[in-house]
Amino acid sequence: MTRVGGGDRPRIAIGCILHETNSFNRRLAHLDDFQSRYLHEGAALFDLAGTNTEIAGFLEFAAERDWDVVPLVAASCAPSGSLSSVDRAALQDRLQARLDLCGPVDGVLFGLHGAMQTETDLDADGAILRQLRQAVGESPIIATLDMHANTSALMARQADGLIAYRSYPHIDQRITARRAAAMLAARLHDGLRRVVALAQPPVLDSAAHGRTDPPGPMNALLDAAETALALPGVDAVSLQIGFPWGDCPETGPSVAVTGTDAALARRVARDFAERLAGLTGSVAFDFPDADTAVTEALSAPPGRPVVLADFADNPSAGAYGDSPNLLRALVTAKATNTVFATLCDPEAVARAARTGEGARAVFRLGGRWTPQWTPPFEFEARVERLSDGRFTCEGPMWAGVEQSLGPSALLRLAGTDGIRVVVTSRAVAVTDRNLLRLFGIEPAEQRILALKSRNHCRAAFEPISSRVILTDAGGIASMRLHELPYANLRRPVWPLDPLPTTTGDRK
Repeated sequence: MTRVGGGDRPRIAIGCILHETNSFNRRLAHLDDFQSRYLHEGAALFDLAGTNTEIAGFLEFAAERDWDVVPLVAASCAPSGSLSSVDRAALQDRLQARLDLCGPVDGVLFGLHGAMQTETDLDADGAILRQLRQAVGESPIIATLDMHANTSALMARQADGLIAYRSYPHIDQRITARRAAAMLAARLHDGLRRVVALAQPPVLDSAAHGRTDPPGPMNALLDAAETALALPGVDAVSLQIGFPWGDCPETGPSVAVTGTDAALARRVARDFAERLAGLTGSVAFDFPDADTAVTEALSAPPGRPVVLADFADNPSAGAYGDSPNLLRALVTAKATNTVFATLCDPEAVARAARTGEGARAVFRLGGRWTPQWTPPFEFEARVERLSDGRFTCEGPMWAGVEQSLGPSALLRLAGTDGIRVVVTSRAVAVTDRNLLRLFGIEPAEQRILALKSRNHCRAAFEPISSRVILTDAGGIASMRLHELPYANLRRPVWPLDPLPTTTGDRK
């Protein structure tokens, strides 16, 4: 294959823009919010080498193949509300500037979440792929996706290959990137065009929300998808479970099959979409409320900590992360040796900073965005520690990546037997033990770990815990989907409507 510029080494552009949007979060995301994870341009992308990120996987594979890497932009933001139009334009401009500088390339490797929205665009990921396509012409573009992507027909048309994570908790970012790079290598080797066939069942969720640890129905589907790679002309069978809190026509599970045989790719995509439609019985909607979950946690034998996953207010699902409902239940039940993390309340952090370490004050915590569901909680507390909120993840999720909670404080509640609260300026889910160690807390030594998370916390915390209890203590990431004010969904769609009998291609 002739290389651009006539050289022997393929020139491969790499980058990523990762954001998951909860449409019911009224707080707009801004470029500054990407500082919670990373925002790099050009050569700064190489700082992510060795981490558990898509960029690291791309770089690793490129080095093994002696590719000439052209770094673009690497941006990753904690899930939140829609990206503001101004900041979306700024991010787009940064990417375009790098594309203008890089010149012709033989291919592109790009990491996307697949459920990113802006104030004016429900398919921001598709728009990014279109921008890349306009810049590189016919050169192949292979994109990685989060397992919880709401995959669109535009994304399938603009890409030469799509491939999503195969784990939830998501611990295979680097591995997924290597799989994408191998697809690009095959394309560069044989020169054959690929198509991406996309099919979507008429459901908002399936296969236990994609959970793979502990194992569930998603594991068997992923095994079958791997087996399907033996079919001639099939490069990838990518299963996206979807993100039900992203309100758009594509919300929900989908199957993207990349290959050289378009007809076969469509058949395989339809087959797996029908399998996903048949697994709606594995989706749980009813979970214990805060009081019930706390009672269950307190009944556990002493020893290893119990994890209470406060998932309806989980920042990893784009929730506000400021609900004190579970904390209130822990105080009422007189829990001991308990850590509640994190609760996003910049005003409370500022008050803690004014109060100073070791001093006491009355705090009115949380409930600023949805007080009708998650009213504030007032209490007296001692400021035990102040922090800039920066820590490096131990992993396995985000291993080696520095994250930022923003200015933060650890409060010890007065009148309790060891209930402490990590209060942050940014809404960040707890997926790493080093987040707690930043405040001098050793997770394994606690009786109860009440964490803003759902399944992602399992990767780091399940090995040290006796059990994980999911609780719906209120919030905009609740599984009570009938209560959410959807406006853009395709209809009919289960569980809002009876399960239809047909599964449609989206390309």
